[in-house]
Amino acid sequence: MTESSNRLIASLQDDALQHWKPYFERIALSQREELFEPDDPLEYLWFPENGVCSLVVESSSGGSVEVAITGREGVIGLPAIFGAKHAATRAVAQMSMSVLRIRVDDFMQNLHGDHPLLHQLERYAAVTLSCLAQIAGCNRLHRTEQRLCRWLLMVRDRAGENPLPITHDFLSLMVGTRRSSVTEAAQRLQQRGLIRYERGTMAYTDIAGLEQAACECYGIIRRLYAVLEHSC
Repeated sequence: MTESSNRLIASLQDDALQHWKPYFERIALSQREELFEPDDPLEYLWFPENGVCSLVVESSSGGSVEVAITGREGVIGLPAIFGAKHAATRAVAQMSMSVLRIRVDDFMQNLHGDHPLLHQLERYAAVTLSCLAQIAGCNRLHRTEQRLCRWLLMVRDRAGENPLPITHDFLSLMVGTRRSSVTEAAQRLQQRGLIRYERGTMAYTDIAGLEQAACECYGIIRRLYAVLEHSC
């Protein structure tokens, strides 16, 4: 394992990195590749180095909504660290990305005593729980256009890609609303000069305008993760 851009891994001292090196493998994920589905065994932890991965909750009627976005600030499979054996959500890569993967058993067996990585993960878990609550409220209380702006900004903060490879069908799954509603919202943002959408890609053209159009949830979530970054 060479130097990593994942912030949790990068927070480790060199001797700790050398200790973990035999247990990690770097793999490439393709766009829309699934890491796990609901009820799958949680066998691995995934530490993104770029790109973003969505955690998606699905209903028996076929509806779905994204409840979390994870990028290089965090880890996918977090419940396994606290004893969960099976996934409760679907995890899907939103774009081609690189991740460091480690078996849960190897990870837990090497967390001896007062381990600095465990402390970082505990801080990350606390921030993640707060963000989950914020996004749950956002999905219930705010308009599609506001939620779309919040989502686009959160993806940009984590992936840094412009334009994004995205379709309206996928956006509707992430925002948890009908495709027609997402299309109308995206058209309004494009008319205002905030984004540009064409041929399955969406480009950011006015970040400040997107921040003004987003609900307050974006600012709250950004501040929560800023505190986490300062502790790394």
